[in-house]
Amino acid sequence: VGGIDRNTSVSSGGSQYVLDGGTATNTKLGVNGWQMVNEGGTAVSTTLNGLNSHVIVSSGGVASNTNINSGTAEHVRGGVDYSATINSQGGQYVENGATAYNGTVNIGGTQNIDSGGTVINAILSGGRQNVNGIASGTQVYSGAQQVVAWGGVAQETIVNSGGSQVAYSAGRTSGTTVNSGGIQIAGRGGNMSNNIINSGGTQNLAGGNTTSNIINGGVQNISAGGSATDNTVNSGGTQNVLQSGFAVNNIINNSGVQNIANGGMAVSNTVNSGALQNIEAGGIAVSNNIRNGGTQVISSGGTGANNIVESGGTQNISSGGTTFSDAILGGGAQIVSSNGVAISTEVASGGNQTV
Repeated sequence: VGGIDRNTSVSSGGSQYVLDGGTATNTKLGVNGWQMVNEGGTAVSTTLNGLNSHVIVSSGGVASNTNINSGTAEHVRGGVDYSATINSQGGQYVENGATAYNGTVNIGGTQNIDSGGTVINAILSGGRQNVNGIASGTQVYSGAQQVVAWGGVAQETIVNSGGSQVAYSAGRTSGTTVNSGGIQIAGRGGNMSNNIINSGGTQNLAGGNTTSNIINGGVQNISAGGSATDNTVNSGGTQNVLQSGFAVNNIINNSGVQNIANGGMAVSNTVNSGALQNIEAGGIAVSNNIRNGGTQVISSGGTGANNIVESGGTQNISSGGTTFSDAILGGGAQIVSSNGVAISTEVASGGNQTV
């Protein structure tokens, strides 16, 4: 009790108890071996080699540099874990009241964060992180996946090429950065906010919701009942509003594009200088603002209504396109091509309608 142990091997069915004031270093666990790190105890560089071997880190216990191999598991139950390595078919469970820092999850490994558990600055190097608690500062690399659900929260995640982040069933993400080749997915019930989608990155809203994201050259796809609100699409960025997708109060800036496809709807968006809003066949655009230098194109089969074209803005109604009750303010322009239809347009003083 309270002693120091080094280089112990725990054979099949054996147990090691690390009690208050005790330290165990370089312990190796064989088949069905157990290490119990109790309050005030410390375990350093434990290796789990044997099938069904386990480390239990209780409240007040500390483990660091644990190596978790195939068929083994570490359970952090109110204690603290530092710098664990979780290898193929190994698992770490961060339970209620526990915290794990700086872990690495390799290919085939899994880190599970239960409700009330917290993981900070994990590296997913091909492995998987299941977030039902809180994950902060996770880095997701090629082949790795972070899954956020059931009230889990992921903050400040970085998703790199080949990596993915998925949120569904009341899972929430905030402050994620999606880099080139990375993907972020909001399934039904997932919520994402304040994320950044960089050039080459993708955000898919397949029934989930997102607010206040910045699309910096990346792509945002909205479908299957998904919605995007108060997002900003910057130069080179694209927002695609697909079947059953909904986009509201978004801002499209210079060289950004918003495409409204069949079954998609865009409401109260702002199209700034150099930006394009394109309403394709079956798409609907309502109450959008086309500002100086911005362009709205209503293509064949597309529909617009109650849009406002401000000074220097342009609305083009292509052949087969239809728009209703738009307002063309002074200095704005509405151009209606052959077989295009504009109904009940209001053209203010200095506005221009060309038919």
